[in-house]
Amino acid sequence: MAQPLTALQSCRPRRTAKRVGSVGLLLLAALCACATPRRAPPSPPAELRVPLVRDIQSLDPLDGDEIVTFNVIRQIYEGLVDYDPATLAPVPRLARGWRVTGGGRLWTFELQPGVRFTDDPCFPGGRGRTVTAADVRYSIERGLRRSRGTAASADLPPIAGLGAFLTGAGDHVAGIETPASLVVAIRLERPDASLLHFLAGPRSRVVAREAVEAYRAAFGTHAVGTGPFRLVSWEPLSGILLVRHRAYWRSDSTGARLPCVDALRFVPFWTEDRNRLFADGRIDMVFTYVPGGGSSAPAGAGVGRGGPSRERQFFVSRLNTVFLRFDHRSRHPAVRDRRLREALSCAVQRPGANTTHVAARGLLPPGLPGYDAGLEGQRTDSTRALALLAAAGHPRGRGLPPLRIVWREWDGRIGERLAAGLRRFGFQVSVRLCDDRGYWAAVDSGAADLFRDGWMADYPDPQTFLQLFSSASPGDRGSYRSPQYDRHFLEFRAERDPARRLALARRLERLLISDVAALFLDHERERQTVAARVEGWDPNCTNPLNVCYYEYVRVRPPATAAP
Repeated sequence: MAQPLTALQSCRPRRTAKRVGSVGLLLLAALCACATPRRAPPSPPAELRVPLVRDIQSLDPLDGDEIVTFNVIRQIYEGLVDYDPATLAPVPRLARGWRVTGGGRLWTFELQPGVRFTDDPCFPGGRGRTVTAADVRYSIERGLRRSRGTAASADLPPIAGLGAFLTGAGDHVAGIETPASLVVAIRLERPDASLLHFLAGPRSRVVAREAVEAYRAAFGTHAVGTGPFRLVSWEPLSGILLVRHRAYWRSDSTGARLPCVDALRFVPFWTEDRNRLFADGRIDMVFTYVPGGGSSAPAGAGVGRGGPSRERQFFVSRLNTVFLRFDHRSRHPAVRDRRLREALSCAVQRPGANTTHVAARGLLPPGLPGYDAGLEGQRTDSTRALALLAAAGHPRGRGLPPLRIVWREWDGRIGERLAAGLRRFGFQVSVRLCDDRGYWAAVDSGAADLFRDGWMADYPDPQTFLQLFSSASPGDRGSYRSPQYDRHFLEFRAERDPARRLALARRLERLLISDVAALFLDHERERQTVAARVEGWDPNCTNPLNVCYYEYVRVRPPATAAP
């Protein structure tokens, strides 16, 4: 069961007591002798209540790749680097800063002094100790060890000695060094700008070796970190309760200690109950997908009992792209012939202005560095689709074999609607719907000429999308092969100058469009309805990365009843 919060420290400023003269003290003593003084009621705790849209399995940072889980984990654990919620630029966190020398190959991080793990029985006397460079090295190597023997290792930054470590040849990564108790140095085999994003990710969050070794398999339910909150309870029905880490080291821009709320409660819910929970004040926000257009706006019809004056709405673009990917192993003419690939691109129906998504012109979504708002890109064009079919020798699709599309079962209606649109141009199309377990098995077996794919950014950099079409990346599920693309992608990865790097990202995106490497469909958007008592929601929880910086959010606590 959740523990009571009456004893929690509030983030509101304390009142300073005034001095009382000697006469006043005598009078006060006399009054106290005649009557029992009344104690002021304790201030109610400031608790932010967040809907937990699905159950999570673990609070181990190694299991934080999924966004719902990560948004709980990041309240407990920190890494050397994080993102600024307003700009999504990498900023220091446990590191005070960093230096890059050796032609971009040596990165040196100096740690914040005095950062403490939360108190826990795994430490001597139950008191959390200070963080050292050895903790950072241990935690990063623990995260890298999870990648041993997996395809994901191909997308890791090229840390010196990483290859040997991943094959089990050593206990440590040679390129991660701790020359002083508060200094971590990371040597790369070649310059690679993705290092900071790797360090900001869940698998680089700093854990305490004592906790990992004490709790072993149960470590995922015994969270011990340095973050703004600590775990109090985790129950399937009541959800997850986090309370402020009293020894937390950070302050906001005004000098006030973080976090700004006493407690953070993640409340589980069923989809049909969320509006009722919001109306009853049991959660402080509701997230739903809505039509595209606009950035933020006042509420129209209120979800809560008080109507639009009691709540606000934010329209948030997410860093995601949904697309139809060709299986370039296929011998189907519509895959092998670029003219037919473009005909498909012109024939496929993308969402209009009044749908729940924004039409995609290319791979990179709005809000991502490198996004080109003026990109001509891919567009639906019926006249050009018919002309391309005729030029390829297949007017109205004559002579083309059936086109096989594999689609996810939970999104089946969209797949069937898309196939129906292609049939109007003469394409013979069959759609195979698969559950999550059988989907990739069908794709990997070669059962598709085209298949639904999509990507949500792991970090706010074009690389997370562009690597999906690099032949050396495990993300290249469509077996796309372009030596020109691969060459420019390696150049992009090594480039450290931000302006040149974004220019290279746009060049790579234009290459994909020119080659019709995939059919880019849409980007999803979300509406957030937030209770009026919540302050500081924007931009801390409206950033396109979908990462929530709850430590900066404030709530107005309920009024205290009169004594």
